[in-house]
Amino acid sequence: MKRFKVLIAEDHNDAREILKEFVNLHSEYEVIDEIDNGRELLDAINQSKPDLVLVDINMPYMNGMDAIKDCVNVYPNLHYIFVTAYDDYAAEAFNINAIDYVVKPIQKKRVFAALEKALPYLHKETGKTLKAPGEKLEVKFGRELYFITMKDILYVEKIERKLYIHTPYKVYETIDTLERFQEQLDERFIFSHRSYIINVKRLSHITVSGKTYLAYFTNYESPASISKQKIDEVKDYIKKIG
Repeated sequence: MKRFKVLIAEDHNDAREILKEFVNLHSEYEVIDEIDNGRELLDAINQSKPDLVLVDINMPYMNGMDAIKDCVNVYPNLHYIFVTAYDDYAAEAFNINAIDYVVKPIQKKRVFAALEKALPYLHKETGKTLKAPGEKLEVKFGRELYFITMKDILYVEKIERKLYIHTPYKVYETIDTLERFQEQLDERFIFSHRSYIINVKRLSHITVSGKTYLAYFTNYESPASISKQKIDEVKDYIKKIG
């Protein structure tokens, strides 16, 4: 059985070893990387592509809370659990969608409970399948309710509090977060930027534009953005799903 990959960010050796032992004891997880400061977190995620991050808050160079916020800007679907000696960051942790907040001293029962809490999110990510081409997505804006054929969505763009759903025939508006909206989509779609989700099945070509990239779609003039941090992931994903 495939195990979910875990990255541990913890500056104390003893705590890191304990966490590693407990995670590896769980049948559905394995530790694939470890770091000891917040500044290295984004680079470590870029390299190891973990399914879940366990992160301390009080770490050298950059605290875990700030480090996670930077990472979420690049990886909006990142799953993470805080493991810390400080309980006064809990409200902030849950405000930024942490799965759980484990207060030290580290106990096996508490770590296992947090890992179990993460499983539904992780299984949902890996369980996505390509839905029927004609399946329709329900989108509400004000008093209007739209039904958009899934395969017709080229990309979704976030501007302030609104989402703009681009199709070849119309741009629909709704008020939602990209993260919640993405949960309704299937494996054709991937975050290409913190403000964009693109349908890789409808891509025609990608061009370089300064420090970012532009994704173009067949018979559609307006492009979506792909960040420099996401371009390799997008290219790999295109190869993966064909």
